[in-house]
Amino acid sequence: MFLNGHSRIVSVGIEQPQERVTSRELMQEARVKENLGISDMYLERLTGIRERRRAADAMRPSDLATKAAERALERAGVSARDVHFIVYAGMTRDHCIEPSTAHHVQSKLNAVNAHAFDVSNACLGFMNGILAVDNFLASGARYGLVVTGEKGSIYAKNAIEQLKSATDDSLLSELLASLTLGDVGAAFLLGRKQHPDHGFAGFDFASDGDHAKLCWCGDDKNFGAVHADMPNLLRESTELGMSVYSKLIKALSWCNADLRWYIPHQIGKISFKIHTKVTGVPSSKMPNSYETFGNLITGNIPVCVDAIESDNGLSEGDKIWLAGAGSGVCAGHAGVVWG
Repeated sequence: MFLNGHSRIVSVGIEQPQERVTSRELMQEARVKENLGISDMYLERLTGIRERRRAADAMRPSDLATKAAERALERAGVSARDVHFIVYAGMTRDHCIEPSTAHHVQSKLNAVNAHAFDVSNACLGFMNGILAVDNFLASGARYGLVVTGEKGSIYAKNAIEQLKSATDDSLLSELLASLTLGDVGAAFLLGRKQHPDHGFAGFDFASDGDHAKLCWCGDDKNFGAVHADMPNLLRESTELGMSVYSKLIKALSWCNADLRWYIPHQIGKISFKIHTKVTGVPSSKMPNSYETFGNLITGNIPVCVDAIESDNGLSEGDKIWLAGAGSGVCAGHAGVVWG
């Protein structure tokens, strides 16, 4: 499903918690060596994730998202009163059911002229938020914020509590995805295109609900832990993502050589290598966030964009690719011309 883009990324904001937690520390806390005879280095060797950030217990998802949004607004010199939409896209929220976390962000920003709501689509939520705001801007809105405040440490903690009494290593495999997660706040401030050849050139999204049982989390009472069939989830996500990539790059009349950066959702080294293999884009064009931040759920893509921009790695006219994926399974890609 090809969709034209109408917006541009005006600025990016990131909030990174200070505490660092290594994969080895998580394995030690889960007592996998004592209970299952598995090395404390297993998680790092398998995923390539050395560490991730962990926010303080008192820090709510809306706090992380608000701090990131404040930075994005400050960098752009835009008042919160000029924001017409706030879309919160994180998997972790202040409340399981209601109200939407976006309303807490709106209140903390004092963005009195914004309409606020949440979108939820696992790790693809941020890309879905971009698409929603892009359409609002095409209809006349001035600015829109896509924000997330992921506390993946909640799921990691819940998984560790289950693993402490594990007697079968199959439980570790099932809960492994929870242990890859890190905490972050992230925001894109989107505005209308100022030049027709800059900004989001186009989007393509797809879903295959036949594979919804490959990864699930939570129930009607709590967030729980992430349960995943990782081998099959990776296979089905790769197949769907490659289909989206092939269709969109053809629709845009781009090729791999045109891309300055290819920014995928990252859950670890295996998925990172798969992106290189199936697209043919060299890893030198893929910023790596998973080694030091882990799987940031909906936050990997904005974190990478921020890192590239902060290192002066983006110039006007550069073509960048955003490749999102989520359980369900679903995929959403976008081609962006920086400007």
